[in-house]
Amino acid sequence: MNSVTTTSRWVLGDGAERSEHGPFDRICLTAAPAEMPMELARQLKMGGRMVAPIGTHEQKLVVWDRTIEGFDKRDSIAVRFVPMTHNTTQTKEEKG
Repeated sequence: MNSVTTTSRWVLGDGAERSEHGPFDRICLTAAPAEMPMELARQLKMGGRMVAPIGTHEQKLVVWDRTIEGFDKRDSIAVRFVPMTHNTTQTKEEKG
């Protein structure tokens, strides 16, 4: 039986800001921005994939694949996630 070894690095941060850890193979958002955060999408490696809930009241899970031409976007299922906020808009209580 062949074995496969994978390595993952989890990066927690504000998606509105550029990360020094990129570019990334995969990005998965767990909060919903109103629209695609292009700064975050540009941190994908060529061939990388981002999965994110997008929208405010009506949300869809959206998949973006980075290609030479830009991004291929596919809408998936209807979802409901908490809204994405940025560090600058969070209150002291929200930050913990």
